[in-house]
Amino acid sequence: MSVDNDISGVVEAYCRGMHEGSETLLRSVFHPGASIIGTFSNFSISSGLDQFVGGLCAGPSPASEGFELEFEILETRVDYPLASVVVTDALRDMRFTDHLVLIHLDGRWQIAGKAFATEAALPASARG
Repeated sequence: MSVDNDISGVVEAYCRGMHEGSETLLRSVFHPGASIIGTFSNFSISSGLDQFVGGLCAGPSPASEGFELEFEILETRVDYPLASVVVTDALRDMRFTDHLVLIHLDGRWQIAGKAFATEAALPASARG
């Protein structure tokens, strides 16, 4: 696999993990010391991995509620052993822009940090 494919695989697994509410999948792509910060609705949050994963996986997953997996990688930059990825994704009726910082450690790419912002909620007619 190429570096770009390896990084794309991590990003896809990250998006699937959020969509499926899979703690195992999310923990497999994040570095244990990862930092998460961003804006959600009208407030900001800052957390470590445990708080982020715990909150995300606490209730029913978007997949179990019938939502489709949606994400698009907009930009990838690699400065080995670092990489940054900009990805847009949907979680229920919210759209996110995520800036992910990855590091190649222990023979694999891991998400070391995530900064995100939400966009306006999708109207019910656009959710399908």
